[in-house]
Amino acid sequence: MSDLPRLLRTLETLPGLSATKSEWRLRTGDAYPLMADLLKPTGHIDDRMPCISPLLGLHYHSVHEYDDGTAEAVFLDDTHDCSSFPVERHERAVMTPDMAGFCRRICLALGLDPETEGLSLPRGIYEVGCYYPLESFRFTVVLALKPTAVEAEESLHAVAALRDGPFVFLTATPTRFSDRSAHLITARNVLARALIQCLLVSENTLASTKSWSADIAAFRDKVVPKSGPVMAFFPTPPRTPWADVTIRFVDGYTVFVNAAGVTQRLSYTEMGMANRRESKPSKQWEFFYEIAENHGAIDFDMGNARKNKSWKYELSSDLRSFFHIKDDPFIYDESTGCWQVRFRLIPIQDL
Repeated sequence: MSDLPRLLRTLETLPGLSATKSEWRLRTGDAYPLMADLLKPTGHIDDRMPCISPLLGLHYHSVHEYDDGTAEAVFLDDTHDCSSFPVERHERAVMTPDMAGFCRRICLALGLDPETEGLSLPRGIYEVGCYYPLESFRFTVVLALKPTAVEAEESLHAVAALRDGPFVFLTATPTRFSDRSAHLITARNVLARALIQCLLVSENTLASTKSWSADIAAFRDKVVPKSGPVMAFFPTPPRTPWADVTIRFVDGYTVFVNAAGVTQRLSYTEMGMANRRESKPSKQWEFFYEIAENHGAIDFDMGNARKNKSWKYELSSDLRSFFHIKDDPFIYDESTGCWQVRFRLIPIQDL
């Protein structure tokens, strides 16, 4: 389907994103089926009907209503002639696309998360969803449907004023940005792309292009910190609860981690629990090991009773930071008077 660019240009240029079904068909050509089921009536009836001819291109006929209930679309122009045609009232219904539905289709095609934040955006800018590669790394995706480069740039800066940090800024067709906007894009690590560059049609469905896959991978490399010699964080999948995390001690220095299917074998150093001055496991790691030996329970009388409470809060903070899961990894069990891990913690002897 080669008319996808026509559809995208129509979304940018059609005043008010409103027209009769006939006009939507004429403007979007073979791409009309991609939008047809999303068109919803506005409750208004148009008093003109579109027509297309080799000489006049897209032009409009005025609708004349007669006493017998019929209506006719008449071309009122003294210099050119175009035949009149009958029109039914339902054909004059003004339709506008369900943009939330269209944004969901973009998300599906581009591999984005459809969840939105409910941002209060200016007219003509739509919150598509978010790019959510890992837990706690969430980047807003917006679509600006503006007919001119100036308006697209204004939209870019409006979104930048509402959002801190990187985001994804989509337009329907390519925009040539000014030096001022290019500086903002670079400084804020904004991924600015046109849907024409990102989407294609495969089997009558929107799909992503290879260039989009490369672009979003490059964006991730810029905005998601990389692990160094000491691992910065675990690549926890989005929306992973503690219940989907398993940590199994392989030996006194290493654990095997499984978070919602993402697995890694990690040392105490990679988990940020090393005593760097002495090049050995930290007290936090030893405390974590003891908890595993105690079947996931923190008994404040075990080990160093004087230090246990502070170690618990430090370990809780460290685990939340490492896995980027906001909830406390421990829950208090009133029946035992102990804190219990919310994840599965397996000691060495249980293997």
